[in-house]
Amino acid sequence: TAACEYYGKSDDCYELTVLRHFRDEWLMQQPDGIALISKYYENAPNLVEIIRNSPDYESICFEIMNKGVNPCIELINSGKYEECQSLYIEMVTYFYNKLINQ
Repeated sequence: TAACEYYGKSDDCYELTVLRHFRDEWLMQQPDGIALISKYYENAPNLVEIIRNSPDYESICFEIMNKGVNPCIELINSGKYEECQSLYIEMVTYFYNKLINQ
């Protein structure tokens, strides 16, 4: 969300729509899906706020889009859902540790 906002994308932009559909249609059906989604809702608002207020906002958004969001979209579009899930977890964990557990 923070990165899409930075790039002037709306809340219903292609990227967020694809990621939300992935979350609601595929991830929700996975054995650990509900737990992952709950953890996301628990941590994401704080993480987004930290990103928005970071002096490195621009570089963080660039990294999120190019190392996380865009690759995840490509994986989803290729039907590689498990790989997308792994990449997304890795990306969120990386930024959580970088920005919150400094």
